[in-house]
Amino acid sequence: MQINVLGLGYVGLTLALTLANVGFKIIGIDKDKEKIAKLQQGIPTLYEPQIEQLLKSVLLSGNISFAEDIQKIEEQVVYIISVGTPIDNQTQEPNLTNLKNVVKEVGESIKKDDMVIVRSTVPVKTARNIIKPELENISNLKCPSDFYLATAPERTLQGAALKELRQLSQIIGGINEESVEKAASIFNKTTKTIVKVSSLEAAELIKLLDNTYRDITISVGNMCGKICKELDLDAREVIESANYGYSRNKILFPGAGVGGGCLVKDPYLLIASLKGKLELELVKSSRRINDSMIDETIKLIKNGFKKVGREIENSKILILGFAFKGVPDTDDIRFSPTLPIVDFLKEQKSMLFGFDPVVPSKTIKELGVKGVPDFETGEYDCVIIMNNNPKFRNIDFKKIEDKTKMPILVIDGWYLYDKKYLDTIGIKYFPIGSKQDD
Repeated sequence: MQINVLGLGYVGLTLALTLANVGFKIIGIDKDKEKIAKLQQGIPTLYEPQIEQLLKSVLLSGNISFAEDIQKIEEQVVYIISVGTPIDNQTQEPNLTNLKNVVKEVGESIKKDDMVIVRSTVPVKTARNIIKPELENISNLKCPSDFYLATAPERTLQGAALKELRQLSQIIGGINEESVEKAASIFNKTTKTIVKVSSLEAAELIKLLDNTYRDITISVGNMCGKICKELDLDAREVIESANYGYSRNKILFPGAGVGGGCLVKDPYLLIASLKGKLELELVKSSRRINDSMIDETIKLIKNGFKKVGREIENSKILILGFAFKGVPDTDDIRFSPTLPIVDFLKEQKSMLFGFDPVVPSKTIKELGVKGVPDFETGEYDCVIIMNNNPKFRNIDFKKIEDKTKMPILVIDGWYLYDKKYLDTIGIKYFPIGSKQDD
C-alpha cells in the first residue's frame, strides 16, 4: 500500500515520518519547492524534538520520499489530506482554497479501491458535502462503492507531536464501516487506541470541540484577570487560592494572548459549521476575550513605563519569546501575540532586542528585532516575557539591573515570577491582570 501525505506542515510532516517509521511506504507531497529540497537532504523544515534523527532514519530506510506533485501508480493508494485550512483575517470565515486545490489533484489521480483520509481541520460536513462530491465529479467514481473516505483529525501538541502520534487515541469516522476499518488498519500501527465514531461529521466535530474547549478555558483565566484589574485585586492570589485544595478548579492565569494555528482558528470553523442554525455566543465571547489580551498587554507596557517615569521611545526593550508558546517548545510564530507587540513597539521607536530558545535568529531579525543569544548580559530598560519557555523562569534580573544602573521594568505575560520576590530586589514587576497595571 502506498500512502501519499499531501501537505507537509506541522500536521503532515510529523504524520508522514511516523507512518514511514512503522513501515509504510510514504510519499510526502508539498508545493513548496524549497521545503521538498530540504527534506530530500534530511533537513527538517520545522522544529520538533528528535525530528532530524527520524527524518534521516526513514530516508535511509527508503520508506519515504518527497515530491511536489502526486505520482500516479498502479497499486492501491491512500491519500491523506493534511493541508492548512486558514480563516479570513477580516471576516473569520473559513478559507478552503488549499483544501479544494488538493482535492482536485486527488480527484485527477484516484482510482478504484483507493482511499482518501481527511487529516485537515475542517468545518463539520466538509468531507461529505465538499470533498466527496468533488472527488466523484472529477474522477467519475462513486463513494463508497468505488473508493473509500474517512476523517482522522489531527490532535497533537506542537513540540510533542512525534511522541503523541504514538500515544494519543486516534478518532476515525467514515462514509461507511469499511472506510473506518481501512483507516483504522493504518493508524493502529502508530497508536494502541483507535476511537471509531459513527460518521464523518462526528470526527470533524470532535476536533473542533477539542480546541474550542481549550480556547474557552483560557478565556476564563483572561476574564478573571480583567475582573481583578477592575476590582483592584491580585489575579495570582485569587486564582491560586481558588485552585488550592479544590480539585474541581483548574483556572488558568491570565496571559498576553492566544496564538498558534489552531486555537485562534478552530472556534471560527465551529461557528461556520452552525451558521444560520445556532448562535454560539460562548465561543464568540471567548474569542473576543482572548483576542483582547494583546491590547491589555499594550496598555500594561504603557502604564508600566508611565509608573517608572520613562518614555517608551528610545528605550532598550528585551522581548523574550516569539513562538506562540514555550511548553512544549515550538518554532511556530503563527498568530503569536508577540508579533503585534513588536509592531506596537516599533511604532514607538523603541530599540528592540529579542530571544527565543527555538525560533531562529533569522526569523527574529526579519521582524525588525535584534537577536541576542546571551540575553542576560545586555543592558535593558524593560524586559517583556511573551511565552512560558522554561529558560525564562530563572532570569537573573539583578544582573541585568546592575548593568542598566536603574530599576528595570518587567512585563510578565505568563505569571512566571512572584512579585513579592522581585520587589525585594528592586524590580518593577507588572504581570497581566493584577492591581499594579491599573
